[in-house]
Amino acid sequence: MRVNLLEKDASIKVEWVEILVVLLIILIFTLPIVHFYLNYIEVQNLKQRRINWETRLKAMEPELAHYQNLKKEIDNFKLPAKVELEKYNVYPFFLEFAKIIEGEISFNNLDYNSGQINIQGRADDINSLLDFSARIFDSEVFSLISLERFEKNNKLEFNLVLKLDNRQKDVIYNE
Repeated sequence: MRVNLLEKDASIKVEWVEILVVLLIILIFTLPIVHFYLNYIEVQNLKQRRINWETRLKAMEPELAHYQNLKKEIDNFKLPAKVELEKYNVYPFFLEFAKIIEGEISFNNLDYNSGQINIQGRADDINSLLDFSARIFDSEVFSLISLERFEKNNKLEFNLVLKLDNRQKDVIYNE
């Protein structure tokens, strides 16, 4: 009889293929569960957002009703007939100014501020400028404050400052 004095190899052999198969089976069953759970969380978040938006919309409903009422009032608003007609009236100082201006005078700039009109313009000759200033002097509405003239490029240029004048006491021109 022979006796084997060497130790018997009693080590456990790891079967990697079997471990991989078991892990694959576990993964196959757990992936749908994880996917379902993530979708469930996302649906819950979307429901919460919907509830938040519905709450905001309910809070805004009174403001919307107020806005719609104001819009209806604005759409149905009519100015009084007198105000509607005044939009098309020409104020007396515009009519007077139209009478004063003639063809020999042209304006480069016309500014109005607090009852004063500053005019920068050109005249064909000195006589047309003097006639223009004489018409202003004879005007019922305007007063001449200052007139500066100078010649540039064979054209007579001028700076003129007028004041709206209230010779009729119940007429207000500078509003």
